[in-house]
Amino acid sequence: MLLDPKALYRRCDHTQFTFQDTREIPPQQTIYGQDRGTTAIAFGIDIDHPGYNIYVLGPSGSGRLTAVQHFIDQHAQKSPTPDDWCYVYNFQQPHKPKAIRLPAGYGRPFKDDLASLIATLQIEIAEIFESDVYLKAQAQLREQFENESQRILSQVQQVAAQKSFNLQSTPQGAIVMIPIRDGKPIPPETFAALPEEVQAEITAGRRELEEAIDSAFRTTRDLGKQTDASIEELRRDMASQIVEAHMVSILKKYDVSGSVIGHLWAVKADILNSLDEFEGMEEDDHPPTPRMEPQRPPEAYFERYAVNVFVENEPKSGAPVILLDLPTYQNLIGRVEYEVEYGMLSTNFTQITNGALHRANGGFLILRAGDVFTQPLAWEALKLTLISGQVVIEDSQARGMSVATAQHLEPEPIPIKLKVVLVGNPDLYYILYEHEEDFRDLFRVKADFVDAMQRTHENEVHYANFIATICHQEKLLHFDAEAVGRVIDYGSWMVSDQNKLSATFGQITPLIYESVFFAKRDQQPIVTAAAVDRALAARIYRNNESEELSLERITDGTIFIDTAGEVVGQVNGLVVMSLGDHIFGLPSRLTARVFMGRKDVVQIDREARMTGPIHDKGLLILQGYLGGRYAHDYPLTLSASITFEQSYGGVEGDSASSTELYALLSALSQFPIRQDIAVTGSVNQRGQIQPVGGVTQKIEGFFKVCQARGLTGSQGVIIPKSNITHLMLNQDVIQAVGQEQFHIYAIETVDEGIALLTGRSAEEIHRKVDNRLHQFAEMLATYEGRG
Repeated sequence: MLLDPKALYRRCDHTQFTFQDTREIPPQQTIYGQDRGTTAIAFGIDIDHPGYNIYVLGPSGSGRLTAVQHFIDQHAQKSPTPDDWCYVYNFQQPHKPKAIRLPAGYGRPFKDDLASLIATLQIEIAEIFESDVYLKAQAQLREQFENESQRILSQVQQVAAQKSFNLQSTPQGAIVMIPIRDGKPIPPETFAALPEEVQAEITAGRRELEEAIDSAFRTTRDLGKQTDASIEELRRDMASQIVEAHMVSILKKYDVSGSVIGHLWAVKADILNSLDEFEGMEEDDHPPTPRMEPQRPPEAYFERYAVNVFVENEPKSGAPVILLDLPTYQNLIGRVEYEVEYGMLSTNFTQITNGALHRANGGFLILRAGDVFTQPLAWEALKLTLISGQVVIEDSQARGMSVATAQHLEPEPIPIKLKVVLVGNPDLYYILYEHEEDFRDLFRVKADFVDAMQRTHENEVHYANFIATICHQEKLLHFDAEAVGRVIDYGSWMVSDQNKLSATFGQITPLIYESVFFAKRDQQPIVTAAAVDRALAARIYRNNESEELSLERITDGTIFIDTAGEVVGQVNGLVVMSLGDHIFGLPSRLTARVFMGRKDVVQIDREARMTGPIHDKGLLILQGYLGGRYAHDYPLTLSASITFEQSYGGVEGDSASSTELYALLSALSQFPIRQDIAVTGSVNQRGQIQPVGGVTQKIEGFFKVCQARGLTGSQGVIIPKSNITHLMLNQDVIQAVGQEQFHIYAIETVDEGIALLTGRSAEEIHRKVDNRLHQFAEMLATYEGRG
């Protein structure tokens, strides 16, 4: 079947569009051509049960990540805004900071309000302790103590007088009891000369006086304690009035959170227990500090009243959508920061920083699956969080460091409820599903993104919408309708199918940018089809150096390729080369030699271990065809060698199996094969020609060789008929076919192909091959019979 030029390409009819250019199309944020994937994502978003996290799988470059983010953003905007989270000081266990929850938008004001409260109390508490009211009340208490102390001392002195003792105080504050007689102290030598009864009387009086003094000391000490307690109670009462007066408004404002109210009461209690810090201590009042333990500045004490706004959300902003580009362990779960002070690591609750899991709490966390599994412990942290429903920040930064650590923190875990969306390739998904025990229970929603969609009018309009959205969002030059049509044609070229369009919009976007570039360079007000064509041509030129080098080696005779004449057992096969983002086709000479023997068909490249399993399967199918087609009444006694000449790389795929068969049939029948025709297509055991990949590039590759040597009007390519819809050939090939300078044949069977290549009927060829194989069998039997 000789193909008409119209079958070689599908051009978009831009007159079908209702717009002149994309300025008329409003921007739209949606995912095109992925109905199955978007349905799965919507299901994963809406179902409110643990384990229904989402894995989005599909080809790279499909724009999945951006598309999924936009899709989730639209849903998140309608979702409730999650609460703020703060870390505060734990007055009972300072190494375990407490997490408190507030409504969205309350975290920052709470921090500011509490800071303002403490600053105010620092001033007013110090002032109240310097006020006349306080000093007068304090003085009265001390005066009462002094008066009572004097009264007790007077009573002791009366007892001393009654017992004939005089009381004197030493410089050290001790009391010395001196007995007196006739108003004069009794010296020790005089006391020793007194009668025993008098000495006993004085000694008994001394004991009674000692008991009175001890009792007075105890009473005075207790009274001093009571006075100190009364002064402290006075301080607390007066400070409490100030604290309560200023806390009323804050308590009322933050009555929405029980944990906040509890913390405020704890703050009040700590303030009343730390009045010396608010009152201020004179320099001499500080206790001596050992030189090895540097004293922290006074303001550091008040950090305990600070608020670490850990996560804050704008009210009515919807649920957060966090895309984490580098999912390290600490970027996921947060960390505790450290400072080095005086040779030691120091930290506190204000230096706890959040991770992406905290920021996404109540919303969505989007991660590239491949990145998660290349970061140490990242998957374990993510898995543990999803299983436990909380994020545990491990204070692990100080471990293994060469400096001492003042303390480790154990922040209170924060409960987590969010959807995690992993975006990755299909291979990784199935590996995880089979080998990671918890994966299937945590990621129950598979959103499958395809790489192609049907080329319907609706989807062509979607292409126009996509181009318009990019142009609107990035303020680019817009595309006219014909330029849009050219991008649509490129979408079909990408998937090598006239009836489909590429759904990998991430690969369409660069063409938009490059087309705009050329339109601007030509000072055009709008992107035209010519600008798109120039962008495509420039891209090919940037990337096709290897292709041109290969073509040069063919045209100068370094690589042997004939494009004219006939040769027995030699066929021009076609191969596809992929170097980075450039794919191109080239002809490759395939030769076959046959002779008597029992080695069957030997593929030299296979024997040299240069072929892949799919190619080897194709070779075995070829042997099955030969046996089924010819060896009905005699054994197949054949030795044949086949190889791709001047091929020094690997060979994979079965697209050359028909080429190999044609070379064998020619070698067996001795009918020469046309060298002006190249061949591609796989074959099954029944001789049917099956579709192959890269057919467009293969045709263009052979055409360039023929064009370089001069088109003769007889040259062409044989392809499987089932590949017709996969043709998206360039204009040079289409023009040459229209002028009958180049031909493309579509066949369904080996018989059609061998007839085209030899110019003889398939029946004649098969008869010749059958006779040759029968002759081989008889000759081998005769030869073995002689042995």
